[in-house]
Amino acid sequence: MRLRHHIYCLFIVSLLLVSCKTTKDVHHVNPDLLAAFTFNSQIWGDIYWIYKDSATGQSDTFFYTGGYGSPINKDKYTQEVGQRIYTKAGGQINIHGFDFDLIENYCNFNISGNDIASSPKASYSFDYFPLFTFPFKEGVLPANDNGFGLGTKTGTVTAINTTITPGLHTFDKVAIIHYVNTPGNPFFDDWYYIREHIGIVKMKLYHPDDSIDMTMNLHDYYLP
Repeated sequence: MRLRHHIYCLFIVSLLLVSCKTTKDVHHVNPDLLAAFTFNSQIWGDIYWIYKDSATGQSDTFFYTGGYGSPINKDKYTQEVGQRIYTKAGGQINIHGFDFDLIENYCNFNISGNDIASSPKASYSFDYFPLFTFPFKEGVLPANDNGFGLGTKTGTVTAINTTITPGLHTFDKVAIIHYVNTPGNPFFDDWYYIREHIGIVKMKLYHPDDSIDMTMNLHDYYLP
């Protein structure tokens, strides 16, 4: 009887230890990052960003198409929250949309589209893991530790308090992120201008191997 009692107690203690470990090891998204880069809307199209190509003068409207959240990763107990911003089919500029993927204090990012000038049209998809960490801090970006990495890219936050006027609005406290590929890999030279609570206010993408050379400015936007 005493042996059975000891076994029962050991079972309860092991359950408590597992429960405590699971709770302790859960990594949630930084609440300040969530507040700065999540866009909530109950109506599709209620939130939008209008980007204009500085070379052609053409513009497209991009809409917030919804957020997503992954369940806690069973291996690392890490929360993931995503935001999707996409244009309608048949746009004038060669960007389909963006995905912001928030993990802990990282913002991973994907941009995809077509090279309109090429024939046939060539699709592209560029990843930045991470595009930035939050709060913004000048210096070389670290590779995050959640199954992603910079690969052959080098990312640097060159400034965090810049003021620019890319369109109808002036933005202060803009962070500037510069991404390049390491020597020996396909060359690219990208610049992103990021404002919290707004998103991307300007981007310059130069990928000669993919025939991508464009500067997009945030001409106007609506965030309720």
